[in-house]
Amino acid sequence: MPVIRSDSEPCSAAPEAASPLLGSPTLSAMSGAARKPGGRPRNVFHGSGLRAALLFYGGVGMLFGPVGVLIGSSLAQDRPLWKTAYWIGIGAVVGILWSMGGTLHPRWFIPAVLASMFYGWSWAVGFPRALAIETAAPNMGMLLYVLLMIGSYVLFSVYISLEGAKRLRLQAEIDLAGEIHRTLVPEIDREIGGVRVLGMSSASSEMGGDLIDIVEGGGGAVDLYLADVSGHGVKAGVVMGMVKSALRMRLLRAAPLGEVLADLNTTLCAVTSGEMFCTLACLRLNPGEGEVRCSLAGHLPVMVRRAGDGRVERVDNDSLPLGVTPIEGYDEQRVEAGPGDLLVLYTDGFIEAMDREGDMFGLERLERVISEHGASELREVAARIGESVRAHSGTDAQADDESLLLVRVGA
Repeated sequence: MPVIRSDSEPCSAAPEAASPLLGSPTLSAMSGAARKPGGRPRNVFHGSGLRAALLFYGGVGMLFGPVGVLIGSSLAQDRPLWKTAYWIGIGAVVGILWSMGGTLHPRWFIPAVLASMFYGWSWAVGFPRALAIETAAPNMGMLLYVLLMIGSYVLFSVYISLEGAKRLRLQAEIDLAGEIHRTLVPEIDREIGGVRVLGMSSASSEMGGDLIDIVEGGGGAVDLYLADVSGHGVKAGVVMGMVKSALRMRLLRAAPLGEVLADLNTTLCAVTSGEMFCTLACLRLNPGEGEVRCSLAGHLPVMVRRAGDGRVERVDNDSLPLGVTPIEGYDEQRVEAGPGDLLVLYTDGFIEAMDREGDMFGLERLERVISEHGASELREVAARIGESVRAHSGTDAQADDESLLLVRVGA
């Protein structure tokens, strides 16, 4: 993301008046659980409540408290291994039944109690005779050890059941967020008026903050844009969805791109918190005109590869991202585009990919790849860019969302 100018008026100073696009209330605390510096939770039970902690540590205490005594008792007995295995198996069945009562349904506690009673009676009277083991007379201390072991099974089972249900719900929400992201940011593969367009976005988590879109307007004009919301995850994804909705609504009324971005900026300043912002690159094509209109909001320069000699030019800007200050203005630039020229819009996930020494992929490497492979079919261009970034970073893992929009001007 670009560096924000320190002399700009923050969005928190924006008036409370309704936005010209949306009247949504300000997004408030979405930061999730309180965390220590470094992003780690304060403790493993944060958000789970005192009940979960008591269940877990109670189970640990009951389980390991009698272990030492039981080990000592077992070492003092002369027990054949095959007899010991039988009684361990019966004990395992009893333990499983108690666990099922805690994790599946309380009705399993009934067979668990019956099995425990049978286990104790069989041990006490030596049933069956062939498997009986000589033991010392039962005492209250040993009975307490057994009850503690049973209690530990119950507490662990209830704890796992509670935490398992929470994790299942969380995973379902994460899967839903990923599905929403795929719906909001589908791949673009279009040809309109001789202009070939390919767009793809890959989130670094289940839901990302990047956006690619194409909007066909009146008179044959085509608007394409690529946006990058600060941050990652669901919070960035929510703002991304707002950007797409607001921008599509604004593009229903014809206006210069600079005016469109200014209105979108006012909207974001009204409905987002101060630390959230969005960079955006927008193109407007009128097939047959021989030029492309371009407007940037704090975004990385658009790369333009000339078909004749493979030379790459940059279309840059000094505007602030959207959502930083409501008083920012945005210009519209005109870029000559002849047959076969390639325009490349991208997010910082590509250029900020680092190798093991911390060296970023950078604009120069990206420019080189575009120059060398830009004459290829668009999917091949996208593949070459991705391969070059992966070769540089030495891993297939993404540190950030990666989005790419390629536009080939037709004859």
